[in-house]
Amino acid sequence: MLKTSVYLSEEDADSLRRAAEATGITQSDLIREGIRQVVAAHCGRRRTFHSMGQGINQAAGPARHWTATEVYEKTRGRR
Repeated sequence: MLKTSVYLSEEDADSLRRAAEATGITQSDLIREGIRQVVAAHCGRRRTFHSMGQGINQAAGPARHWTATEVYEKTRGRR
């Protein structure tokens, strides 16, 4: 397991503390559970990037959808 640090507002820290007390689950376990839920909700989505550098040009047709790999390669000079 890796260690990381997260800054929380006082309100979030207090809410986390109260949730841990109410459920009997450690704060660390609640944080890990929250991370897993967020990752699960987003991992199925494929990121696309629209009209990179093209602006809005309705005459040119629909905007191109860029993959993350294409964006990386285009911005790094590989075309």
